[in-house]
Amino acid sequence: AMISPDRLTLKAAEALQQAQALANARGNPVVNDAHLFLALLEQDEGIVVPVLQKTGLNVTELKEEAGREIERLPSQSGGDGGGGATTLSRELTATLDAADKLAREMGDAYVSTEHLLVALAGTRGTAARAALSQRGIDADRLRQALESVRGSHRVTDQEPEQKYQALQRLTRDLTEL
Repeated sequence: AMISPDRLTLKAAEALQQAQALANARGNPVVNDAHLFLALLEQDEGIVVPVLQKTGLNVTELKEEAGREIERLPSQSGGDGGGGATTLSRELTATLDAADKLAREMGDAYVSTEHLLVALAGTRGTAARAALSQRGIDADRLRQALESVRGSHRVTDQEPEQKYQALQRLTRDLTEL
């Protein structure tokens, strides 16, 4: 069963739409975990990049790696004009299930981009898992970083990221005092 769109925060839904747009632009018949990973890495104002930076990772490097993964995927030229890729790969489906489960475990009402990130890192066969484990980072480590960035905040609505931003600004201001 596919995750229902109303379980997703706006940013998570946008990331999935962007993953699909990336697949379509490259003529990839299947939306793959690498498309989602790149979409998450490219999101402005999200929590994914700060979480990765917290673990000391170079986001630019990860973007390049995700891009290379996507270039290796099979593509169809010409297409059927039917709006492109709508099928999700097995890894991506597994990732969405894992993200849903993680959100519930963390007491969150919605699946957010950070759940997608941790789930990508924890799902067998994903580009994200390969790239991160190569750099000594696994899903548990990401989850710890996430919890330290998020603090006690829970995702209680579909636009939680704005709250984190306000929180980060506040923390910065307090640190500067």
